[in-house]
Amino acid sequence: MFETGVAFNRQLTYVEWEGLFNASLARLIDSEHGETRSHWQMGDVVHYGEEKLGEDHAQAIDPTHYKIETIRGAVWVASRVPVANRHPALAFGAYKYIAKLDHPKQKEVVQKAVDEKMTVLAVKKLVVEISGKRKRKARKASEAPPVRMVDITGKYLTAVKELLDEMPLKDWQEDALATVKETFDSMVLNVAEAFGWKSRRALLASGPDEQA
Repeated sequence: MFETGVAFNRQLTYVEWEGLFNASLARLIDSEHGETRSHWQMGDVVHYGEEKLGEDHAQAIDPTHYKIETIRGAVWVASRVPVANRHPALAFGAYKYIAKLDHPKQKEVVQKAVDEKMTVLAVKKLVVEISGKRKRKARKASEAPPVRMVDITGKYLTAVKELLDEMPLKDWQEDALATVKETFDSMVLNVAEAFGWKSRRALLASGPDEQA
């Protein structure tokens, strides 16, 4: 056991776990041991029971206990915040909000909160701000127009047209090139008409970006 939780280096029997749970519950009730330490301990112990003992662990937890909601809250936080992201200088209440973030962002927020000696309310506001920015970014990304295959096709055709125009040719090659360009222009026109672009000239000059 340490200030920010419990480390399990071996498999516990149910009897061993039950003894640890009872000790953790006593610490949680006894304010002498401090809110943050006792919450982390209880959260880790019960979470371990859920993961390793399955339904057996429920035998030790009285659903009518006056601390049951506190226990459930501690388990929820402990299951989402790894030991590496916990700091003894930050109140457990702040982690109720930090737990909503992904692990890298949790570590960043915890360090900021500790460095700036932030209150639980300040941490809550910071997490709400971070979550809001992520939601707006995700919404913006979802609203971005998809890349259309026709856009790619039009840009490719325009690039080929420009390449043909810039090719250094000898006089005897001009007639052959004229035939190639005529065929190419016809193909571009067919693409433009098929996808509703206004004019062949606009497509050849600048591609589909400027089309309505």
